[in-house]
Amino acid sequence: MKINLKTTNGIDLGDEVRDVVTGFVGVATGCVFYLTGCTQFLLTPAVSDTNTASDGRWFDSDRVVVLKKNAVKLATKVANGCDAAAPVR
Repeated sequence: MKINLKTTNGIDLGDEVRDVVTGFVGVATGCVFYLTGCTQFLLTPAVSDTNTASDGRWFDSDRVVVLKKNAVKLATKVANGCDAAAPVR
C-alpha cells in the first residue's frame, strides 16, 4: 500500500493544531497511516500552569486544523530514533 501524503491535510509534525470536535489543542508530535486509509495525528498539549504534563491524544486528520505552522522545531541528529544504537558506557 502506498502512503497518500495528501491525507495529512497540510499538517506537519511540529505544527500547533486544534481538534474541531473537542477543541483539544496540541503540537502534532506523531502521525500514523493505517492500512484502512485512516490517518491520525498525536496531539501533545502544553504543560499546565502548575507544570503538570497531560497525555497526548490521537485524532483523525480530517478533524484537526492548523493554528500555527512550525510551532516547534527540534534540532535532530541524522541518525536518531529507534535505528540508532543504544549508548554504551
